[in-house]
Amino acid sequence: MKTYLYLLLPIFLLVNCKKETVAPTAPATQNVRTAAVKTPPPVQRHQVRELTDIEKIFPYDVELMDADGKIISSKDLLETGKPTAVMFWLTTCGPCLRKFQAIHSKYPRWKEEADFNMVAISIDWPKNHEQFVKMTKKKNWPWPVYLDTQRDFKKLMPGNLNGLPQEFLFDKEGNIVHHKKKYSTGQENVLFEKIKKYAS
Repeated sequence: MKTYLYLLLPIFLLVNCKKETVAPTAPATQNVRTAAVKTPPPVQRHQVRELTDIEKIFPYDVELMDADGKIISSKDLLETGKPTAVMFWLTTCGPCLRKFQAIHSKYPRWKEEADFNMVAISIDWPKNHEQFVKMTKKKNWPWPVYLDTQRDFKKLMPGNLNGLPQEFLFDKEGNIVHHKKKYSTGQENVLFEKIKKYAS
């Protein structure tokens, strides 16, 4: 009987050892190729607004972006209390760039002679955003330059800004007192005479 037990003991131990050493089944690994995560489409900052949803009185409430990507509302940028010249332009507009070049050389003297603000606002299509950034940084104009990210000013200004460049001069109360479309040599001097008139 003892001999029989001695023969069964190794078999019993061997069976139990196998049960203890069996590793738990590893969880199935996910196939990365077949389970690729789909990236959702980019979310816009806000939906394009209808004219009825936009503030139609100076300084408006249009979303603007500078060349560094900083967002500001025209309500926080445009000021009352002094004349404000707003220049609308496009990066693809040759006359716009000639006009800015003509003003650039005279701008320091203008600022010495009159207390006014001047802002350039591009109404470029979104596809030209990179070009806007490169051009703005390269030219380094001495006045603030922004991009109308939703092209809202086209809905607000007289004539929908057809034909650029266009300049608007607002008086101290925010009323449009001067508007000029296109550009011809020397026309910037007419603008400055208007600025001095409304700054006094």
